[in-house]
Amino acid sequence: MGGSKALFDTLIDGFYNQYRHVDKDIKKLLETGNQEDARLLAHSIKGLSGNLGAMELVEKSKALEVAIEADLDTKASDLKAFSKALKDVLEEIVVLLDAVEATYKE
Repeated sequence: MGGSKALFDTLIDGFYNQYRHVDKDIKKLLETGNQEDARLLAHSIKGLSGNLGAMELVEKSKALEVAIEADLDTKASDLKAFSKALKDVLEEIVVLLDAVEATYKE
């Protein structure tokens, strides 16, 4: 990240606002047969979560991407694990954003 606090703050806020429902988006894509779009979305989250240092989400995104690409029977369980990791990251982001906001109010 090169130590750029402003960039990091933008990434965190942007990730939260743009991707907080990405698990539901992927599920809908899979249900409608849009495997490639679902895979690309999982791939994007893998990269973005890596930029944030959210390594558990990176691993779950990668597993989901592989399962979608290979059309594995594990897609449903991989999506569930992905959703849990996403939820954990989003909860951490809320705590971080609240702390940043409290700091600026002081």
